[in-house]
Amino acid sequence: MQIKSFRNPLLLLFCCFYGFVVSAENTPRFTENKGQLPSQVEFKLRVANSDVYFEKNRLVFNIYNPELLDRHDHDASHEHESEYSGHVYHVNFLGANSQCSVESNGNKYPDYSNYISGNYTASHVSSFDKLVYRNVYPGIDIDYFGKEGNLKYDVRIAAGSDPSVLRMQYEGASSVSLKNGKLIVSNVFNSVEESIPLAYQVINGIQQKVECQYVLNGTIISFDFPNGYDETKELIIDPTLVFSSYTGSTANNFGFTATYDDAGALYGGGIVFGLGYPTVVGSYSTGFNGGTIDMAISKFSPDGTSLIYSTFLGGDNTEAPHSMIVNSLGQLVILGTTSSTNYPTSVGAYDNTFNGGTAVNYTANGTDFQNGSDIVVSILSADGSSLIGSTFMGGSLNDGLNENTTLSYNYGDIFRGEVVVDGADNIYITSSTVSADFPTTTGTISQVLGGTQDAICAKFNSNVSSLLWSTYLGGDGADAGYSLKLNSSGDVYFVGGTEGQSFPIVGSTLNTSYQGGSVDGYVAHISNDGSTLIGSTYIGTSAYDQVYFVEVDGNDDVYLYGQSEGNYPVTGGVYSNPNSKQFIQKLSPDLTTSIYSTVFGSGSASVNISPTAFLVDVCQRVFISGWGGGTNNGWNAATGNTNGMSTTADGYQLTTDGSDFYFMVLESDATALLYGSYFGGDGIQEHVDGGTSRFNNDAVIYQAVCAGCGSSNDFPTTPGVVSNVNGSSCNLGVIKLDLEIPEVIVEVNSVSEIEGCVPFEVDFTAGQIIATDFIWYFGDGDSSLLLNPSHTYAEQGVFEVLLIGTNSFCTGDEFTDTAFVTITAFLSTDTADAGPDQTICAGESAQLNATGGVNFSWTPTTSLSNPNIFNPVATPSLTTEYVVQAASADGCTSADTVVVNVSPTQFSISNDTTICIGDTVQISASGGNQYLWLPNSDISDVTVSDPLVSPSASQTYVVEVEDA
Repeated sequence: MQIKSFRNPLLLLFCCFYGFVVSAENTPRFTENKGQLPSQVEFKLRVANSDVYFEKNRLVFNIYNPELLDRHDHDASHEHESEYSGHVYHVNFLGANSQCSVESNGNKYPDYSNYISGNYTASHVSSFDKLVYRNVYPGIDIDYFGKEGNLKYDVRIAAGSDPSVLRMQYEGASSVSLKNGKLIVSNVFNSVEESIPLAYQVINGIQQKVECQYVLNGTIISFDFPNGYDETKELIIDPTLVFSSYTGSTANNFGFTATYDDAGALYGGGIVFGLGYPTVVGSYSTGFNGGTIDMAISKFSPDGTSLIYSTFLGGDNTEAPHSMIVNSLGQLVILGTTSSTNYPTSVGAYDNTFNGGTAVNYTANGTDFQNGSDIVVSILSADGSSLIGSTFMGGSLNDGLNENTTLSYNYGDIFRGEVVVDGADNIYITSSTVSADFPTTTGTISQVLGGTQDAICAKFNSNVSSLLWSTYLGGDGADAGYSLKLNSSGDVYFVGGTEGQSFPIVGSTLNTSYQGGSVDGYVAHISNDGSTLIGSTYIGTSAYDQVYFVEVDGNDDVYLYGQSEGNYPVTGGVYSNPNSKQFIQKLSPDLTTSIYSTVFGSGSASVNISPTAFLVDVCQRVFISGWGGGTNNGWNAATGNTNGMSTTADGYQLTTDGSDFYFMVLESDATALLYGSYFGGDGIQEHVDGGTSRFNNDAVIYQAVCAGCGSSNDFPTTPGVVSNVNGSSCNLGVIKLDLEIPEVIVEVNSVSEIEGCVPFEVDFTAGQIIATDFIWYFGDGDSSLLLNPSHTYAEQGVFEVLLIGTNSFCTGDEFTDTAFVTITAFLSTDTADAGPDQTICAGESAQLNATGGVNFSWTPTTSLSNPNIFNPVATPSLTTEYVVQAASADGCTSADTVVVNVSPTQFSISNDTTICIGDTVQISASGGNQYLWLPNSDISDVTVSDPLVSPSASQTYVVEVEDA
């Protein structure tokens, strides 16, 4: 017996309706009610400025006044609700099952609480990290859980169930509205935002998006699937906006750079024009240092609700941060530029003296480097209270700024450059210089400025007390350094732009000559000690091209992200948006071979976005971030906007005003678009003024933004964060967006338990799949590497079947997922018996009689009086073999056959004849061995085959013939 699909109609549709974008603990605690809460409450959750009460037919949100909360103890173990002014609203499940089960469905925390009052005592009260409403509507469950401080819920709709019965009424909210596909529930203090309810299915290893949308009728929300969905496959995953926030600075404050740490904290860096930037007591510098501009550096908690530290950093002139990264000790390493002669440096630093330069004033963003510029590298302690190290680096002219007007194609390109660290926390930087006496070290690739501006690459020790090596890299024109990464051997790849045809090229690499146009990109591979240019190549077309970011995967393959106004090559089989002007390219480690290249964007003749972040994760998927639109158009009229770029159904924001951020994810080898989304407010021009932002390996973007310029508050923020308000003309805005792109997913396409009789043949099917390799363990000692194997259980027993999926694209840790199904095989207590064969003549019937079961099914069904009883009457015209399937009381089926033979008839009789009265004639019949003629008068013998007859009148004779 073959079971082709185990999941009958109980396959689940997981629709991830990510709501309540309020900040909970990093792992939410759903606390059970053991008498300390009103009796109708099943569980309670404390979030940033709210309590959520989970009742059988509704949720109750108690929102506290954030200003009052700021003046009270935030310890969740204290019950201070009565002290706060608040706003309560309900989410009612209309028409729901009032007796549905509300259960803990996750991990139980090891601690517990005891509540004692004059009215009750509740002891050993436990908390859990997940809740489930079971059968809240027929075939519908709702899971509540959290990730990185964000409360989320999944609606699971069993196949065959009606999703339209799910209706949620928001009773008591100030307003309920839809904006850009998201649900906005307002209260008297702020708004709760519920993200677009979207999900995907994985079919044959490919993610298939399912369109889903809110339907708002007054204050009642329901859900619509305009294109339907495949009810035999699971559907799950939606990105989650963990938080976005202004700094709230009352001084003008521009966004430049962002990074993260292992705990999920976000570090934002920008510039600030005076006092008014929010600082935290105990941070390195809580006062503006004079001059025009300071760096402003803030560490946000993982949920964005607080500043862990926040500090000014600078001297008495102008500073700007270009790139930041956190080292293994939790210290923040900052690459920037300064024009301050008294920029803070550390004792024993490589260079404690400002080296000078020529005055330059960038009026586009107000950065006035009155003394010229030096590169600075500074290291803040893990708690932000002190400088672990800080140094100048520069020559007698300007360093750290991309001053070439051709190379600074985008607004903010002046402030490019990147800093990274290695396993020993040594610091690597790339930037640009016009100084002929920029500090280099003996034995490196070049100690001579090649043209009007060169890229530089340098390595410091972990506290910048020692310059380990430093080199120029450039040709006889202008060159700029934008990004760098290390490979598995510690070698450095760095990239940028060049307008010179004499850029140093080493090896038989992809492009050994300048490709044309105003600018080419380049990628250079240098040894870890800086002594050897191992390989280098031009990157580009006959038009403008630059490489802005580089990444290296676990195989040391090299990935590039850049812009091109030309016809950039597109490899067969990759995802692309034809004629677009942003490119991704993957090269072999020796830079000789292009493994693939593609373009993405709107397909217009203009560049859409300026790159800000780039990641190739452990599974070789490509993550990009960038911004475009009005601010870039004002800098370079040849640039375009963000209209018309590809989005996916699970994108956080599917529309744009043309001046937004854009986030994208491509599958391994760029074979498919996994994610595409905009991010920005309506009518404001989001951008950054320079610098790098970053993705982490868990698919979370940490993005800095120059937000709300023009004193707008329309930059999307989440409730409870540091600031929902732009305190000045512009504020540093920060985004932490979890794209939730899983590395590997496998499911067994089955209900949880399958039963059958020995020998039990089962066709196993993997359902939801993001994996490249599989192994099935059938529980009886056998296994298979096939995706969809078949297996026969020859012995009775209970067998736990395990499916393990892995992703061969992923390197480093082994990424696996598992799924289980239970198989029960048992011996039948009875066996089908269809009875003995029978023989009938044509036109006759036979009574069949089967035993060995309680239910019967006969085939073929034609000529049977009833095919579903044990004793049907068969009237076949030809000899027929009947098969009976008998199902025993224990559910086993067996089969037997019976043959009903139909004997052919070959009888004949003589023809009609005419005689005279008194004559005799012989009549005859043949084909039998016994005969009986009627009538029996005037006939010689009624039992012979050929009697003589002498009728006195016309007569009809009938003969009965019987064969052997």
